[in-house]
Amino acid sequence: MKYCGIEFSVGDFEDFSFFDGEYKHYITINANSIRQYHNNPNFAEVVDKSLNSFDGYPSYYAFRLLNLFNDDASKYKRIAGSTMFPMICEKAFKKNKKILFLGPDKKRLADAKKKFNHEKTYLLDSFELPFVEGLFEANVVDAVKEKIEIYQPNCIIILVATPKADFLAADLMDFCKKLNVNSSVNLGASMDFFLSNEKRAPAFIQKIGLEGLYRFVENPSIYRLMRWFKDFLFFKYIFKR
Repeated sequence: MKYCGIEFSVGDFEDFSFFDGEYKHYITINANSIRQYHNNPNFAEVVDKSLNSFDGYPSYYAFRLLNLFNDDASKYKRIAGSTMFPMICEKAFKKNKKILFLGPDKKRLADAKKKFNHEKTYLLDSFELPFVEGLFEANVVDAVKEKIEIYQPNCIIILVATPKADFLAADLMDFCKKLNVNSSVNLGASMDFFLSNEKRAPAFIQKIGLEGLYRFVENPSIYRLMRWFKDFLFFKYIFKR
């Protein structure tokens, strides 16, 4: 189903196929993603090649309101990355599949394993990505490929911001197909939320779409304020087809 010019093909968590089939990249689309889709042609190309689901309350509620009497639209749920992170890992434990996290250092990986407290956390591994302002350079991509070839994961969870994570997935796509990796997904700061390193807004504030403002009040910065305002620019695109 199309919304804001973007094709959404994943309706609920059970629609994801993280550990089966040919390689595919999943993107959880929020207001920021919609805005970047319409202002960055390269990112739009990546999104068009990916399987997309809903994240972010403001854009999702606008979608439901526009499709109030559309039975097909009711099949689409909001699936937050922070919710999805532990669910994917638990599914990996159940299916005996391997996950590679791109982003976190070994300490955060160890903390996550400890919190899961599961006998199969050996199925989780990580590759620490350097902090860079722009996109990852070729030497970083090559190092990630080397790690993938050694570890042979079934699913890759990329834990850096959009669109950087999705451009990295695009750079890895052909390589992952050759190695029979089943999927990759960008979940941003979801590990930090799982480990409680990032404070979430109360549930009712999340549901009315004001989590960005809450974070600004908790930790004021011009960057946070501007991002919160920019996110609501997605309204410009709600009638795009």
